[in-house]
Amino acid sequence: MTDQEMRQRLAEAMGWTDIQTSKISGQTHGIDPDGNAGTIPNPLDNDSDAAALEVWCVTTRPWCAGLTIIVDPARVEVCVDTYEGDPDAESVVVHQDTEPDPRRRRRSALCWAICRALDDPEAGGEA
Repeated sequence: MTDQEMRQRLAEAMGWTDIQTSKISGQTHGIDPDGNAGTIPNPLDNDSDAAALEVWCVTTRPWCAGLTIIVDPARVEVCVDTYEGDPDAESVVVHQDTEPDPRRRRRSALCWAICRALDDPEAGGEA
């Protein structure tokens, strides 16, 4: 999945509709859950959008029993628990050598972990 595909997948899960990317500008627009037109969120590159994604996941998704984020200087690990005490919950780990920017490393791990939960219907996601 490309970054753009991930961004669109997350926006759709958050309720955005009619998502289209302009061939001229490359901007991706859609209709937000409140019915307003605008640019879809970009949680991979924007801290505010990543924070909103995190809040959306833990406060509005019934399949999310918890979100664990471990940050150290060399890596970020994110795990979305899809039910309380899930022994099989797999973490997404993004290392410094694959993503040198520590803020993007955290955002990337968060996005990948939420996409994994979304795409796993057996774990309670919305695939």
